[in-house]
Amino acid sequence: MCNFGEIGISIIVPFYNSAQYLDSCLNSLINQQYTKFEIICVDDCGTDTSVEIAQRFARKDPRIKILHQASNLGMGSARNAGLEQAKGKYIFFLDSDDFLHPAALEKLYSAAEADKADVVIAKTNVFADGDDDELKIRAAGHAAYLSFTPVSGFQVTPDNLTEAIGRISCVAWGKLFLRSFLENNRLRFISQNIVHEDNGFQLKLLSCSPLVSAIDAEAVYYRIRRTSLMSKVEEKGQEKVRVDNLKVVLNDTFDYVKFHNNADVYERFVKSVMQSPDYKCLSESQNPVAMVFAKILSKCKRIIKRVNTCVRKV
Repeated sequence: MCNFGEIGISIIVPFYNSAQYLDSCLNSLINQQYTKFEIICVDDCGTDTSVEIAQRFARKDPRIKILHQASNLGMGSARNAGLEQAKGKYIFFLDSDDFLHPAALEKLYSAAEADKADVVIAKTNVFADGDDDELKIRAAGHAAYLSFTPVSGFQVTPDNLTEAIGRISCVAWGKLFLRSFLENNRLRFISQNIVHEDNGFQLKLLSCSPLVSAIDAEAVYYRIRRTSLMSKVEEKGQEKVRVDNLKVVLNDTFDYVKFHNNADVYERFVKSVMQSPDYKCLSESQNPVAMVFAKILSKCKRIIKRVNTCVRKV
């Protein structure tokens, strides 16, 4: 056990109806090779036995504490609540249906200290939750999006922001963040209960010119499952939900950048976002978000098309 003065990493784990996976998630944390951490579980008011599972772990391990949301406020709000209570030098977000490689925190912490980095990214092992061909195809698409080339000390600047958006995935989990960097720049997630909250956090983070390292080591085992929130919005017929949510997230991001910078920096930031492959369609549409589609989905659709073509040939 470590006291607050020795906490190297605060791990924030929001959970909502995650009883099926939370045991595996928390076990992967308490069995980490690196031990100087605290685990902040944030109960987002689900209806299953997730709270009881978290309480059982907390009774056995004093590094675990549980926060309770007043109501179901969503991932962004839950992570913000964890950030307010965090005392570690670094922050690590983990979704409650995923789990960590035993050496993940040790590798991330060592790289952050060696490189004096504001953000350290580790590799993700993406897998389908079950023997389902469609989930496997989606997993392949996610794996392609999350892949990266290892780098030590990549300095994000206004001049390379478009490149940075493409090189650094939008997901918040799987990355180690220097807490003082987040606090000094007042970096938080959008508080609305919507998807794409990670997109906004990534863009806000990059607007603050962090020093980023990416290491050749596995950290998160990322589960692709049908019942996740992202899976639901990726289903056919949910394009409007994705577009509306992304519009809100981007408006929040642009407001953040505008508030914290002068007009010239704000204009350069917006231009860089518009020119990035992920958001290029924003500048090509009369409605700024009418043609926005998730990069992951686009890749998956191309994979599905190729697979179907091969099957027909056989």
